[in-house]
Amino acid sequence: MRYWLGFLALVGGVLLFSGSASAEGSGGRIVNDFNASLASSGGHLWLARYGKNKKDEYETEVLEKTGHGWKRLSGHLPPTSDALLMTTYRDGRKTIPCLGLSKFREKNNYEPAVFCRVRGRWKSLPMSTEMRQMGLVDLEGRGGRLVALFTDVGAKRSEARIGVSKGGRFAFQGRPTAAPGSSLFKLGTNAKSVSSDVIDVAVDVTFGKSGGKRWVATLDGRKWRKTRLLPATAVGPQIGGPVRTSEGLFFPVTEAYWPRAEDPRGDRPWEFSVFQLRGKKWSRVGGHPLNQGKGKAQGHITVIGDRVVAVWDEIMLPPPTQYAAVPTREYIARLNGKTFKVKKVWSGKRALPTDAQAVGYKGKTAVLFMRQDLSKVPDIVMHSVVHIIP
Repeated sequence: MRYWLGFLALVGGVLLFSGSASAEGSGGRIVNDFNASLASSGGHLWLARYGKNKKDEYETEVLEKTGHGWKRLSGHLPPTSDALLMTTYRDGRKTIPCLGLSKFREKNNYEPAVFCRVRGRWKSLPMSTEMRQMGLVDLEGRGGRLVALFTDVGAKRSEARIGVSKGGRFAFQGRPTAAPGSSLFKLGTNAKSVSSDVIDVAVDVTFGKSGGKRWVATLDGRKWRKTRLLPATAVGPQIGGPVRTSEGLFFPVTEAYWPRAEDPRGDRPWEFSVFQLRGKKWSRVGGHPLNQGKGKAQGHITVIGDRVVAVWDEIMLPPPTQYAAVPTREYIARLNGKTFKVKKVWSGKRALPTDAQAVGYKGKTAVLFMRQDLSKVPDIVMHSVVHIIP
């Protein structure tokens, strides 16, 4: 679960994030959680958290759902500087949880690391020196292997490479795909009905003259091919990657409109939409954004079974005063034919937008999102919560 730090400029000042236990009945040691990630397989549900324990020390831990509560998995995991990436993959007959993160190296430098649960312990998967010098952006289990997205972001040029676990060790697959300036890359997700060998990456050119351009780069074997540009051109947070199902390729887009004199559209709500590639042309699913109100929306999509599922929040920003709580709603929507069926998951108040996540669990949907407590400002108290809905 990632938080788009560009939103911090809206409230001003330096924000200190702290929080409570991540889920009701938590058996973990963390009492101030900064970040969280969710993964599932069959009847299992895992929740990774990063934050501070009762001794005010940074810590990373993984919990497993047990009945009405959560049980902490034993073993040490290093603190992280970035978002947690929880996933699973098949190891023989057994599905095991894995966690990707960036661990501290030296002199404020961090390197990517992936840990998998093997025989009751967290085992680190070896990586090459070149991989350890890049950033780990995404991690996904695909059958009996792990697929990771590594990036090297520069001021004039950015690159992304795919790493695949083979024999317990990561190796690069194919050549890099590149984009101008400080671009963002996000790994795609495939439904079970689609070959796991097809790897999609969302490319979002965030800054510069090309800012607002988006496309999908697909690695099929060892060669990359690119789709046409999406028609959406407003710059916005690219939280998640594309989804490929038997119905085709889908791309989530958040278009952020800022109130500026030169931009008459700046007072519009931030629009969250899902586009579908039909032939070589992109079209907006349903013909309009998924927004349910006038708030500023941001979100992403995933796949549960063979259905596209969208998750997003809508928050009324900017707040009237610094650290003010404003109405916020969390939504989930399942693609039903050519339209989305929308359901509200939660409503309350926040000072900042956050990201939500959804995974399939025992025939239902588990949704992870953040609540915020502003009673201790300037600290913003974060509460990560898991709701299981039909």
